Order: sequence, then structure tokens, then C-alpha cells
Amino acid sequence: MNHFLFQLPILYIMFEVLEVSWSDFSNEMEEAKDLDDIL
Repeated sequence: MNHFLFQLPILYIMFEVLEVSWSDFSNEMEEAKDLDDIL
């Protein structure tokens, strides 16, 4: 139980970072016309 409570803030921060990054990546994928636009 203690392990879960210590890991909870870390998991929350990781989720927030990954969610924003994934959203940015998805938007770039929709706008890209070729591979160079993504990279």
C-alpha cells in the first residue's frame, strides 16, 4: 500500500506529460503531408 501511495504522484505526472506530448504528436500527424513535416 505504501508503495502505491509513493508512486501515485509520479504516475500522475507521467500521465500528464505523455498525454500532452501525444496530443501534440497527433496534431502534427494530421497536418503533415510527408515524413519531413513530422520530423
